[in-house]
Amino acid sequence: NSVRLGTRQNKSPTNGLVVKRIIAVPGDTVEVKDGVAYVEPAGSNAFSSETELFHGSYDIRRPVLPKGWDAQLPLSQTTKPVHLAANQYYVLGDNRADSNDSVTWGPISGSRIVGQVIFRYWPLGKLGAL
Repeated sequence: NSVRLGTRQNKSPTNGLVVKRIIAVPGDTVEVKDGVAYVEPAGSNAFSSETELFHGSYDIRRPVLPKGWDAQLPLSQTTKPVHLAANQYYVLGDNRADSNDSVTWGPISGSRIVGQVIFRYWPLGKLGAL
């Protein structure tokens, strides 16, 4: 699922709205390794990659980091496991190399979700309803 996130404090031309993919929901545990999310759904005892869990395909653009870049350094797109409490969601952009998302902010509250993406217009080769 892709959703629009909003904040009333942002006065940008987009009204503070961004489109992100919901990767994990309340009760799940999520961690990111080299830009790919791994989710342990609530009630499960195993992590699966986001591409194994979601129907349909999408392209993840991951950052290319300098050789030897430590996973603990900024921009590594690697996080420690995070367990999501009630009303917490983990969201990521598909362009992981240039995305401001839960890797940076941490989980968001459900009140920040203001809509659902139902139609894609770009890239043109994938134009249509989702």
